[in-house]
Amino acid sequence: MPQGAGRRPVGRPPVDAAALRARVFDAALDLCATHGYDGVRVTQIIEASGVSAGTFYRHFGSKDAVLTELVDELTQRMADAIAERRTPRDDPVDDLHDWVSTVVEVGQRTLGDWVPQLRRVVQTALPPALEQGRALHEAVSHELAVPIIARGVAEGRFRSVEPAATVRLITAVLDRAIIDGHPTPTECSEFVVRAVLPEPDPPLPRPTSEER
Repeated sequence: MPQGAGRRPVGRPPVDAAALRARVFDAALDLCATHGYDGVRVTQIIEASGVSAGTFYRHFGSKDAVLTELVDELTQRMADAIAERRTPRDDPVDDLHDWVSTVVEVGQRTLGDWVPQLRRVVQTALPPALEQGRALHEAVSHELAVPIIARGVAEGRFRSVEPAATVRLITAVLDRAIIDGHPTPTECSEFVVRAVLPEPDPPLPRPTSEER
């Protein structure tokens, strides 16, 4: 047998794809936060992340693809974690409390170290990928939360509101809380539930001296 036959060829160590993607995500977000989305070029992302041009184009292909894949990955992580943790409650008030606090807690934990960059990015023109991620999050929220609001209204536990419009407003509040890192999940759930609870009945008028 020729010398070396059967041996695996010696080459470069395998690339940790997850670590590589994280480096590119970090670099892209930092640059977008500093220069604005439109002010960032692919060559800057390649230089800041330390990957080769060939590696970048093999994994992503464009600046838009970087943010699109980051948003898709984060959104999927959030959806999976929320679905895993969510246990529907019999009482719509408890169910809404649980859904809101779970979304905020999972969102803040999932975004983690990327929150400062994302906060600076969304303060400028919102890139299409982030707008798409927001729309996807709203669609997931609609699917999960509209039935909760509708049940609460039907049972008289919530005020008479339009469920879909109410969930859109709630989702906007939760998106802001996730990006800002505050209020806490519990504070968010208490705020949202108070907003949809029926107004308390006004106190009965006190009888006058003549009526006594």
